[in-house]
Amino acid sequence: MTTTNALALHTWTLDTTPLADLLRIVRATGWDAVELRRLDWERADKAGQPASAVVDQAKASGLGVACVGVELGWMWASGEERARLFRVFDEQCGRAASLGCARMMSPVDRGRGEVRAAAASIREAADIAARHGVRLAVEFNSQAEQLNTLERMREVMALVSHPAAGLLLDTYHLGRRGPAAPARGRRPCRDRLCAVQRRAGERTRAGQGPRSVAARQGQRAVQGDLRRDRGQGL
Repeated sequence: MTTTNALALHTWTLDTTPLADLLRIVRATGWDAVELRRLDWERADKAGQPASAVVDQAKASGLGVACVGVELGWMWASGEERARLFRVFDEQCGRAASLGCARMMSPVDRGRGEVRAAAASIREAADIAARHGVRLAVEFNSQAEQLNTLERMREVMALVSHPAAGLLLDTYHLGRRGPAAPARGRRPCRDRLCAVQRRAGERTRAGQGPRSVAARQGQRAVQGDLRRDRGQGL
């Protein structure tokens, strides 16, 4: 089941809660949908449950599934590890499709690498997603070594230019690093934005990153874009 413009709770929010209980809580507290992680399937496997158990529980809950996660590290991986991670990616796309979920979510790699290599990996991942009828949303991470701002992520996505790939913006990471305020007339996220995540009550704590004037200006610019693009299926 999928829901247009769904308000979805990420399973990370109630990380230590068993999935069956989490789904019950999510529904009882009025959310439209849930975001499932690769970790939810890994925990089912460790508990001796088949992979289908996660899908079955999600369907039985009556909730929509807004995003399905993949395993981290595929962007700059090489050799057999790269092949394994893309097999996992393909597997997760199939699971998303079986849930009626149209969107995959993945953070960037935490280390450093060539921008063109990252773009090529995203295109390859997007090809896999498209074969399953889903779309990939890639999230920059403020704590990554390289792809830790919206501007750096946009540099990569400009090279990707794939209809099945776009940005996932997490307001926590925007708040920690923030995008630079865009140049006059420049739209920072239109047409490439797949999803938005917001953490309730979030505040930047001491030692967690700057809250500069540029970051605040950039975040306001993105928020303005979101208001204007509200009807575009976010």
